[in-house]
Amino acid sequence: MLQCVIVSLWLLIKNTVNTMTKKITRSYTEKDLKRLVASAGGRCSYRHEGEICKRLLISNNSVVGEKAHIEAIGKKGARHNPDLSEAKVNSYDNLMWMCPTHHTMIDKLDNEHIYTVDVLRKMKKAHEKDIDQGNYSTGATLYDTVIHDYTALSTLFYYVDINKLYSSSIDLPRFCGVHFGELNETVKNYKLGFGSFGLQDKYLNKLFTKLLDSERMLWKNIKNTFDIDSVLNGDNPIEKFSCQLRDGKSSRYIEWINYLTCCYQENVDIFVHAVRNRYPEILFAPIFESSPEA
Repeated sequence: MLQCVIVSLWLLIKNTVNTMTKKITRSYTEKDLKRLVASAGGRCSYRHEGEICKRLLISNNSVVGEKAHIEAIGKKGARHNPDLSEAKVNSYDNLMWMCPTHHTMIDKLDNEHIYTVDVLRKMKKAHEKDIDQGNYSTGATLYDTVIHDYTALSTLFYYVDINKLYSSSIDLPRFCGVHFGELNETVKNYKLGFGSFGLQDKYLNKLFTKLLDSERMLWKNIKNTFDIDSVLNGDNPIEKFSCQLRDGKSSRYIEWINYLTCCYQENVDIFVHAVRNRYPEILFAPIFESSPEA
C-alpha cells in the first residue's frame, strides 16, 4: 500500500515538473505571418514619443524584418506572461513586424518599463492604421507613388513567386502547376490585414487587375471542367495536379480552357514585363517559406 502511494506521488511530481519545464517554441501559422507583414506594409512598426521608423524591411533583395513578441516567449524575456499558451504567444495579436534595431530596443530588460504591453499594443495599432490609410511617409517626405507601389508589390510577391505565374499554366490542360491560383488567394489574405490591394500607377494597376481577373476566370473553369488529382513526386513536394476531363464534358470545353490559358499567359507576360521595367529587384527577391522557426 505504501509503495503504491510513493509511486503515485512520484508520478505526480514528475508530471508537474514536466509541465513546468515544457518549453514554448516559436511556431507561427502561415496565415498569421502573411497578415502580420501585410498589415505592417512590410515596414517597421516602431513609433514612440515622436520617433517614427517605417523603414521598408527589404535590403539587397533580402527580407530583414523580424517578428517581435509583445509578450515574450521565454521566462527571462521582456513582458513575459506565463498564462499565455504557445498558440497565443505566437499569434498575430502578440506579434509586431520590426527592424532589427527597434526589435532589440524594445526587448531590452532595462527598457521594459518604457515599452510596456500597453505601449506596444498602441504602437502596433497606430502603425497599422497609418498603413491602412495609405500613409507610408514618416512625415519628413511627401507621399510617394513609387514607394507605395514598390511596398505593395514586394509584400505581395514575398508570398507568391512572380516567376512561376507563367510556368504554373504551361502544361494546361493536361496538368496544372501546384501554385496556380495563389495570386487571387494571397490578395484575399492581403485584404484581411491591409485593406484592398491597389497600385497608384494607374497603368500598372490596370494590368494587375486584368491578370487577377484572367487567373480567377481560368481557375474557375478548370475546377468546373476537370477532376483534379495530385501528381505524386516520390518523397518530394507535389509540383503539379493532373486534369482529367469530367464525364459529360466535350472537347469544346478543352478549347475554351486553351483560350482562357492564352489570355492568362498574355496578361502575365505584359504585367511581369511592366514590373521588370519599374522594379526589377522584385523578380529576384526571396520568397516566404512556411516552415516555422526553431
